[in-house]
Amino acid sequence: DTSILAVKLKSGKLIRVRVDMLSNRPHHMTYYALQGTQGVYEASRIDSMRGHVWVGENPPPGPVKEEHRSWQPIEEFEEHLPPRWKKPPEEALKAGHGGGDYWVVKDFVDACLERCEPPIDIVTALEWTSAGLLSQVSIEQNGMAMPMPDFRSGR
Repeated sequence: DTSILAVKLKSGKLIRVRVDMLSNRPHHMTYYALQGTQGVYEASRIDSMRGHVWVGENPPPGPVKEEHRSWQPIEEFEEHLPPRWKKPPEEALKAGHGGGDYWVVKDFVDACLERCEPPIDIVTALEWTSAGLLSQVSIEQNGMAMPMPDFRSGR
């Protein structure tokens, strides 16, 4: 019922995505956790709570000092959001994934109508989509690593 996608980038960095849509537990479509070496964002798993952020350098080896590990509410970072996310239209609030579905479709339609580049170009969309498709192929091949096509060079 749970799939884990591990993607190794050319830089050597690792991306791990866990998807679970079938477990018998309350479903929360907008739960995300992002972690890097300089910070973490974790959405709340409960609708009535907000997400939180930790930003800062990892402490040197040895005992961890608490001042290095304090969480801040996500609201403290809202100034960094694009203006359209600060006051989304009602249509966005009614769309899926916390409004994310609305913006992806709106950006695509605007790019078509205005004949301009969308924020997510075709190559990036192919890369993102193929990661999930290759994950399914890997499952069918008993977890074998799958090479990602190089969409940027046309190979």
